[in-house]
Amino acid sequence: MPVARPLMGEDGSLSPVGELAPGTWYLAVGRRGNALVAQGADGLRGFLLDTTSIERGDGADAEAAAAAAKSGFEPYWFAVPVARPLMGEDDSTTAVAELAPGTWYLAVGGRGGAILAQAADGMRGLLLDTTGIQRGDEDVAKSNVRETLRAAELLASAVAASPETDFEPFWFAVPVPRPLMSEDGSMTAVAELAPGTWYLAVGGRGDAILAQAADGMRGLLLDTTGIQRG
Repeated sequence: MPVARPLMGEDGSLSPVGELAPGTWYLAVGRRGNALVAQGADGLRGFLLDTTSIERGDGADAEAAAAAAKSGFEPYWFAVPVARPLMGEDDSTTAVAELAPGTWYLAVGGRGGAILAQAADGMRGLLLDTTGIQRGDEDVAKSNVRETLRAAELLASAVAASPETDFEPFWFAVPVPRPLMSEDGSMTAVAELAPGTWYLAVGGRGDAILAQAADGMRGLLLDTTGIQRG
């Protein structure tokens, strides 16, 4: 998917039921004229009307999708009780990401006692330690989809906003842990801001803050509610 595109309801309504994001794989389960019937990892289905320049997966992708369907695995949302590493799908000993408590992730498959997990930014890997994980119900899943789409809209708006030329830098602290998103507009957290630590706001991007940590790491803080200014 070269750009974000709406997924329209199968009932023929003009209201999108979701949004397909670049960098994430979806399964084409049928065709209706020039449109595709697409399905996401969370089971959400709908019509993709604009199929121009989409990237098709290779045979391995199709085989994996068929295997997942055959296994009957039901995707579900889950959260971890403590931070845990997400390991590469190639069985390497290298962590590709870290799952954080308080964040919902999508289980898209099972590998023995491990979970094949997917984050909001499309990053996938194996969660080997599944003890104590909290499973979300259907309402949680729907809420998480809405929150993810809203976060994507906020990030796109912040990236597109012109920098404030008269911005006065200030120190601030967050009331609860919050992700610092990449400046390039991808749904990738480059760091997590922790309560009790002071960060420097070096610019404004619409309603977001361009923040900088002590190690020089910079990113966009989308949720600025309740921050304490120094």
